[in-house]
Amino acid sequence: MNFQGLSLDSAPPISVPFRFFYTMPFMVMLASILLFFTSYVYLGSRYNPEIVAIVHLFTIGVFAFVMMGALSQMLPVIAGVKVSNSLGIARVSHSLLVVGLLSFVYGFYTDQVIYKSLALYSLSSGFAVLIFSYLKAILGVEFKTPTTKAIRVSLYISILALLLGAHLLNSNINLNISASHLILVDTHAFLAIFGFVFVLIVGVSYQVLPMFYVAPSFSKKFSKSYVLLFLFGLILYLGSSFSTSFSFEIIAKLYLSVLFYFYAYALYKKFKDRKRKINDVSVYYWYIAIASFFVGISLWFLNSFFELSFYIALVMGLGFIFSVVLAMLHKIIPFLMWFHLNSSGYMMIPMMNDYLSIKISKIVQITFVASVMLFLLFDIDYIFVKLGAVSLFISMLLLEINMILAIKKYINIRKKEPDFVMPKA
Repeated sequence: MNFQGLSLDSAPPISVPFRFFYTMPFMVMLASILLFFTSYVYLGSRYNPEIVAIVHLFTIGVFAFVMMGALSQMLPVIAGVKVSNSLGIARVSHSLLVVGLLSFVYGFYTDQVIYKSLALYSLSSGFAVLIFSYLKAILGVEFKTPTTKAIRVSLYISILALLLGAHLLNSNINLNISASHLILVDTHAFLAIFGFVFVLIVGVSYQVLPMFYVAPSFSKKFSKSYVLLFLFGLILYLGSSFSTSFSFEIIAKLYLSVLFYFYAYALYKKFKDRKRKINDVSVYYWYIAIASFFVGISLWFLNSFFELSFYIALVMGLGFIFSVVLAMLHKIIPFLMWFHLNSSGYMMIPMMNDYLSIKISKIVQITFVASVMLFLLFDIDYIFVKLGAVSLFISMLLLEINMILAIKKYINIRKKEPDFVMPKA
């Protein structure tokens, strides 16, 4: 572990990020159940209401919950600033997001306006509370690093994705669907996944890979320029979405694909050249993510010529982003437990590798990878989708059990008197 450059004294209460982390597996389990009973006919259309609901259980329930929860911890630790009333903000925003997401899913499955409206106000409010509180905190940072700059850019993009998502949901509620509705849907998805999530992954990886994996740091030139180069590509691609020129789209995709490949290769090199070459579960998740990213980039580019949307969603969404999320959870959760116990004066505590069961974590990984592989066979026979849904459900159930066992271990230690009490000033 390398703590250089981190402000560990600024960390919020452990319950702030954990309420987001521990909610995620339940959302995926719900998505798995719905996917199990989804008709093959609906599965072929990403604009079908049932598919829209399931997709948002992943994009909000996994990516947004974990990313936003992680930011509550990373901003104080990496940037050295405290988010004002972090516990209160976490309680309010988490409640709003849970209510909003469940209302969204139920509203789209039943086509009831009241639930869609509740989802609109709850999700918009929940995200707004988090985004603007984080932005306020990070804008006050005096010493700006490539990581804090990338986080700030990702938050700005998240505002655009949020506004566009609110507009699309409001249009659906009022049955005011314009001719450009589907273009706006694709723009919203691109901003949320490639804008907010990807830029955040890039920025956080600058700090996390050297810290948790003793990997070489990214070069200053790469760290300073990559997000800016990506922003140019993002603007170029969004412009091509509203253009009728096919050549414009290909140029924009080619530019972004080269940037994506470059980052994927950079990630591979960091893990290949890391000083501490111990392959734990989280490292394998990173390898899965990197391999999926290489494949996903190619599929995304080829999607201009062939319909590959479902495969792209699987490879990029589950294979790449979800694998990164699971890799980080397997590092962040044990680290936070160890850190909060240690900083509270508990000396005789488990090491970081002892909080989450390694045996359960390996089964989680096997069943998760199996689910992705089974989903990829959906065109051969629909039974593979059902089997994939079952495998993913089991994976997330075991992940939740593993995290619950870890927090029980943490709580039992906190019930005891600390070994050392910091004297009051």
